[in-house]
Amino acid sequence: MVGAYAACVEFIKLSKLQHGDSIHFSNISSVGSDSLQKALGAFGDKVIISQVVPFPWNSEIPLVKEYAKALATYQHEYSPGFTSLEGYIAGRLFCAIAREVKGELTRENFISTMEKIGRFDLGGIVLEFGPDDHQGLDTIISFQSFLENNGGEWRKDDGEISFFAEKAGFPSLALRQKAAVISNIPCEACESVIYPTEKGPIQNHIDVPIVDQDRVPLIAGVCNRQGGYGESDVGQVNLLLEKMWHHFLKISSEREMTRLRNLLKGINDSMPSVLIGVDMNGRGMQWNKEAERVTMISAGDAEHRLLSQVFPRLTGYLWRIQAVIASGVPDEERNVPYYQDGETRFDTITIYPLVAEHVTGAVIRLDDVTEKVRIEDLMVQSEKMLSVGGLAAGMAHEINNPLAGILQNLQVVQNRFSPDLPKNVEVAREFGIRMEDVEGYIKARSIDVCPVGKGVYR
Repeated sequence: MVGAYAACVEFIKLSKLQHGDSIHFSNISSVGSDSLQKALGAFGDKVIISQVVPFPWNSEIPLVKEYAKALATYQHEYSPGFTSLEGYIAGRLFCAIAREVKGELTRENFISTMEKIGRFDLGGIVLEFGPDDHQGLDTIISFQSFLENNGGEWRKDDGEISFFAEKAGFPSLALRQKAAVISNIPCEACESVIYPTEKGPIQNHIDVPIVDQDRVPLIAGVCNRQGGYGESDVGQVNLLLEKMWHHFLKISSEREMTRLRNLLKGINDSMPSVLIGVDMNGRGMQWNKEAERVTMISAGDAEHRLLSQVFPRLTGYLWRIQAVIASGVPDEERNVPYYQDGETRFDTITIYPLVAEHVTGAVIRLDDVTEKVRIEDLMVQSEKMLSVGGLAAGMAHEINNPLAGILQNLQVVQNRFSPDLPKNVEVAREFGIRMEDVEGYIKARSIDVCPVGKGVYR
């Protein structure tokens, strides 16, 4: 079987449910052993995984032993596995080649050194290269899974069985040709495929791929039929596989739809806004958690009911909803007031057109902007007070200027009538007047330039 682990899991499960546990299944390493094991669960018996690296727990191989020690030292939180062992081997190989490079470590020098040395023994694992061979390791190591009462584990099947990649044969040929391969020659079949041989040698077999949009998600093999295989057998296997594959696609599509539906609902419910979906007749289709909180009506009760019944406050917007659906242009009204619990609150109401396959309607979004409106009002009042304060300051400044001039002139007049200034006394004598007579005249005429204290008049 060549495919992603999810597709292989569904195929194996369906096959075992219909035909029992007598069938063996073979997967290549790219399927992901751990993911396949967890997904199969109790269906993991008689499932073979081909691997391109040794068993990660085989301490008899020096390289694997060193790998386990390095993993325990530097990444002890991780368990041994095929993928990390393959990465460890690649790293060791790179270091082994890089140490032998003469001069600058470039891509060309690296490849040249690899081809020149040719053979690298990393400790029980030998990789060989040449001018026309950069694969390094041709060995495929096969493992089988089985389930114990205390839980499922991957185990070796009677030791490590090695096969050569060039002898994997017809499964890879069926993959490349995207067509079935039939073999009715016992010796050819025995040496060309990886099949379980516990019930005897492989006498004949067919490998049938499923082709879906120019890709091969699965290859199924059937072997050891008396009388050999023909095109009719390919047709029967292909028919069975196509039905299983289509069933798998259907299940996958349903699961994906469920996942997307749950994801969309989660997004809608996590939003602080009220989100309501209505059809072209104004009946509810979508009702998120905030809508449930505001209206005290559950999504189930609101579905298919008129918007005017479940959200009376939006009754006046029905005509606007119809206009948005007809025009396809969103509509928004900001700071819409309404009364709740004895106070005025505000919403911004936005209506979006909803056009999807077989669905025509609108999405209504309500955002509570009460606090925003209140803050804006406070800011407006604050700006008004600042304006009044500035105006008052300007007026006071304009009034203060002439008053200062008047006070200054009055001070001059007071000084001219003060008897304490020698100049005033001297000028008064020139005119034959005494300052005391001037002061008496001012008092007799009730002129308010009387002295306030010594030498000060007001």
